[in-house]
Amino acid sequence: MFWDFFLFVIIGPLIAFFIYYLTEDRKRADKYRAERDRCRLIF
Repeated sequence: MFWDFFLFVIIGPLIAFFIYYLTEDRKRADKYRAERDRCRLIF
């Protein structure tokens, strides 16, 4: 019982933060790719 609660409290936020970080990283990469494509169109 205690260990289930402990795992839920410790692992839950870690997994949520990891998923959030991955999605933010992908968004940042997409934005960077769009900027690079726009610069390529200009030159």
